[in-house]
Amino acid sequence: MKLKYYLIIFCISLSAAAFSQNVKYLVTLTEKPFRFEVFKEGEPKPLLVIDKGITLQHFKNNTIKARSPYFVWTKGQSDKKQVVSRAIETFKSDSLHILVLLNDKNDSLFKFQYKLTGNKLDIKIAEINPPKEDDKHHSRIGVNFSSLPDDSYLGMGMRFNQVNHKGTIVTTWCREVGYDLPLASQNGSSEGQDITYYPVPFFLNLNGYGFLLNSFHFSDFDFAKTNPEVLKITNYSNTFNATIYLSENPLEIISNYQKSTGNYTKPKPWVFGVWGDAASDWQTKEIGQVVNEKVLKICRENKIPLSAIWAEDWYWNKDILHSLEAWTLNEKKYPDYKKMIEEQHKAGVKHISYIIPYLPTTILLKKSPLYEEAKKMGYFTKNKKGESYVFQFAIWRNSQFDWTNPEATKWFCNKILKKIADSGADGWVGDFGEYTPYNSISYNGEYGLTMLFILQGIEMLLMITFQVWEDKS
Repeated sequence: MKLKYYLIIFCISLSAAAFSQNVKYLVTLTEKPFRFEVFKEGEPKPLLVIDKGITLQHFKNNTIKARSPYFVWTKGQSDKKQVVSRAIETFKSDSLHILVLLNDKNDSLFKFQYKLTGNKLDIKIAEINPPKEDDKHHSRIGVNFSSLPDDSYLGMGMRFNQVNHKGTIVTTWCREVGYDLPLASQNGSSEGQDITYYPVPFFLNLNGYGFLLNSFHFSDFDFAKTNPEVLKITNYSNTFNATIYLSENPLEIISNYQKSTGNYTKPKPWVFGVWGDAASDWQTKEIGQVVNEKVLKICRENKIPLSAIWAEDWYWNKDILHSLEAWTLNEKKYPDYKKMIEEQHKAGVKHISYIIPYLPTTILLKKSPLYEEAKKMGYFTKNKKGESYVFQFAIWRNSQFDWTNPEATKWFCNKILKKIADSGADGWVGDFGEYTPYNSISYNGEYGLTMLFILQGIEMLLMITFQVWEDKS
């Protein structure tokens, strides 16, 4: 079993007003050749510039191949890249400006609008008459920003390579990390060097702005690697929407970014404590309840801080050697599960469960009743024929539970989550969202390529699901 290391980042609310210095910003626009500049009032040099063109290209019949430890795009066929050369403004108000962007042949490529409100700049670029967009067809919009020698690019979500990404290409795509991470970072292609479970298309430039690409599509950020003077951001979609947070104070930028994207419900204190991982012990071969008791005993006897035990041994999933239904407690591994949790609670320790968000089609070659029930109700992601999407995961054939279907989520809570909660568990982890089939279709109409990002966000938040339940009950 691959080991995983999770990082949960809880943002602390900051008051932007406390940092505000009443700095004003302005935008200047040159229609031909097209140039977009953002200035801090009183400064002669622009803080941010869109220059050297905005590009558009269409791709079809692209595929994705898994080559451990990384995934590789097969690009398919593409048309010639088109470049914006001029703009025509069609609407103008105090804060909102709308333009049409054209190439050198006067073909209209994009509708471009920007809105500057105080120290927040919103940019929206939408392709005019885009072709269809699905798992095998997509547009690519590339925007070239200026990059100064002292610019810094911090962030981009959970990353294992470096903090300042200048001089690198960073992709926003969820993939398995596991024990192959060193190989990926040393030998990977541009699709593998920055591999992560939890990408976030946001970076902070300490020169005075934060940049958020508002997209769940695959994208890549060329942080002045190909050209030292250019920050090129490419979104694999027919839109390119971004919010730029302007300020001289990094805390104000982070605060405004947090407020615009949403705050966490503050978890209870134990969530911020030390968690112990009670996975199966590969050395002693001990499993289940024995390992849980061992972790608690060692930590308490040695006065090691411990606020929760996470039982990462898949005991809610089926055991391949026994005919257990998915998400059913394995009593051979846990002969007295409730008592075990009671002992952890007496010691002041919470218990966190673990499951996989898939249901196997069969249990030792017999149809799974739970799978058949969910399939009949239409609670799995679908293929293009509208059938439950079946895919291979390890040695099992599975379908993925569709978290975007409200009725399916309700069914899951009543059928599965309640069972775990009634056993005494204080939370649970839903793993493996990064294995979402790329061409599966969810209830909300999204393909797996975009759902990867949404599901990984759900995966990180599920750890405090029971607390949310308690607050709302």
